[in-house]
Amino acid sequence: MVGVEPHVLRYWEEELELSIERDAQGKRCYTRKDVERLREIKFWKDKGMQLRAVKEILADPEISEEFSGSLAEPEEQADQPDSTVEYEVIGVEDAADSARRLEQLLDGIITRSLEKNNKKAADAVCDVLIRELEERLDEKLEERARILVEQELMRQMVEQGVRESAAARPESRRERLRRRWKQWLEKKSRRGE
Repeated sequence: MVGVEPHVLRYWEEELELSIERDAQGKRCYTRKDVERLREIKFWKDKGMQLRAVKEILADPEISEEFSGSLAEPEEQADQPDSTVEYEVIGVEDAADSARRLEQLLDGIITRSLEKNNKKAADAVCDVLIRELEERLDEKLEERARILVEQELMRQMVEQGVRESAAARPESRRERLRRRWKQWLEKKSRRGE
């Protein structure tokens, strides 16, 4: 019907997310529309397209409609099971026009693919940059926090030193005064006064 092995049809169905009807026994039932779609896929595969590009083509109704007319078999031959499809020989102008349309189609596919991939690449670069910035910001915040903790400890140590110094000075004066008082009392007691 399409000219490819059944396992290829199953592969295309899975990769291109085609919805093929099944009967009560689970066997695939291909409608005329399914067969036309599969012939279109085969056409593009024969032209060297990858399934990813074919999926893009199938998703774009304008492209699909533009090329589906040239892929369909004539009605009278499609009804005959073992018929040979006769193709009309196209002229040089038609070939040039087809080549131009194919080139435009490929340009459109490549452009859409690049846009999608560029967005993905830009998102990936942004993610990497954001992670790098977050890491650097975390490092700076940790360094700043460490500096603030050190400054607070220094401030506390200075305050404690000032308090100890202030508390130590009056005690040393008292000691000096007591020592002098004791010395005076001792001198006085020696003199007998």
